[in-house]
Amino acid sequence: NAILAFKRAMELDPLAAEIPAELADLYMRQNKAQEAINAAEQALKIAPANREANRVLGIVYAALAEGGSDPAQKPKSGAKPEENVAKAIHHLELAIEKPVGEADPNVRASLARLYVRSGAFDKAIPLLSDPVSQEPGWPEGPLMLAAAFAGPGQAAGANRGPGPGAPRCGARTWSSRGGPAGTGQASRRRRSSPRARTRSAGRRCCSTPS
Repeated sequence: NAILAFKRAMELDPLAAEIPAELADLYMRQNKAQEAINAAEQALKIAPANREANRVLGIVYAALAEGGSDPAQKPKSGAKPEENVAKAIHHLELAIEKPVGEADPNVRASLARLYVRSGAFDKAIPLLSDPVSQEPGWPEGPLMLAAAFAGPGQAAGANRGPGPGAPRCGARTWSSRGGPAGTGQASRRRRSSPRARTRSAGRRCCSTPS
């Protein structure tokens, strides 16, 4: 049993933040949101900057903010959607802060979506411009970027014309878990749908199992 193995490893090395962080990811993939949160928070008590733990918490809280949940697995905190959005943004920002190599493009896409939702359009645009221009097969990217450019406070930018990668289409709603394949290490995973990868992670942590 993988969970028991992780717990045993945590007993043997209680100061290794990577162990509860990986356990949190496993819980998330098993549709156990509260257990994922608990394990990730345990990792952050050891190492507050742990990327994997922050990534898991960001994905879980972003999925909870969407409202889809299995009542049996949903955390009982009673947090409002906007509170979950704020938590998701906080943890995803930490997950991509000063990355070694290229930041996970799917985490960047999820963070950009949350920025748009919360009205932080100026933060969303730089996260989206390069992926949109580099990944023409990512249908939701241009829509998110259009929403960011059309958001309040972007009027001055509109007078100068669209920035790099700005789309020429109207905005609509989209999935917060969609993301581009990206470049660098992520490019080796392009054969699988990046949207499906991030969507499945979010659904597994908060959706009713089939």
